[in-house]
Amino acid sequence: LSLSVSLSLSVSLSLCLSLSLSLSVSLSLSLSFSHVQTALDIRQSVFGGKNIHVATAHEDLAYSSYVHQYSSGKFANALFHAERAIDIITHILPEDHLLLASSKRVKALILEEIAIDCHNKETSVSNPIFPPHPALILEEIAIDCHNKETEERLLQEAYDLHLSSLQLAKKAFGEFNVQTAKHYGNLGRLYQSMRKFKEAEEMHIKAIQIKEQLLGQEDYEVALSVGHLASLYNYDMNQYEDAERLYRRSISIGKSVSSKNKSGSTVLSESLDVVFFYQITNMF
Repeated sequence: LSLSVSLSLSVSLSLCLSLSLSLSVSLSLSLSFSHVQTALDIRQSVFGGKNIHVATAHEDLAYSSYVHQYSSGKFANALFHAERAIDIITHILPEDHLLLASSKRVKALILEEIAIDCHNKETSVSNPIFPPHPALILEEIAIDCHNKETEERLLQEAYDLHLSSLQLAKKAFGEFNVQTAKHYGNLGRLYQSMRKFKEAEEMHIKAIQIKEQLLGQEDYEVALSVGHLASLYNYDMNQYEDAERLYRRSISIGKSVSSKNKSGSTVLSESLDVVFFYQITNMF
């Protein structure tokens, strides 16, 4: 078979597998979201409104809603519960309490995604080749996406939240801790959204180094951070050889971990990236 035919077959097979996984994940997410909502309802009925257990349930529901609605752009519910969690925690505990690190992280992720949707909406207007988000429902949270300042404001707020979360984690755990490394990774992905690619690279490398030192070079967490750096090189910095090397490393770690009863969905996702990477680079 020719290279192009082989690639086409690989892509077709991968897409079929991806669709099957997506359907399974979609059903699981729906069930998970329903259970988290039930947990919040029960905790509110038992503890009332201003309670740490209720706050953590709000945070769980915020993140669950964020994941559940990721492809739709409907983040109003997720944002509401993230802000509710932060409000309750700051009402009960000091403003530098570690519990705030997680809630602020969740809100930052949501704001970042809203900002990305704003950018995509602006791009689709100025360049009609790219269609708008299939279900961009930002009006429901009263966000005006018709100017650059809105996107920048959202990204700046997300940055402030991520930086605060990182500082809280460093205060509690120190520099060399997996949670601290995850916050560095979150900052790296945010810098990528802000199109500050050198800063993004520095954060991803720092996350990888900390995780490798603590967990070894063949851990699932390392594979995730390596994959994030690979995506940065591939999509934003045009460092395709470095991207390929890192993708392959991420896949190798993922396969090893998958054989030990870990989920293979991340491996499939990274494999798809490599297939499309080859297709794109061989077209030009």
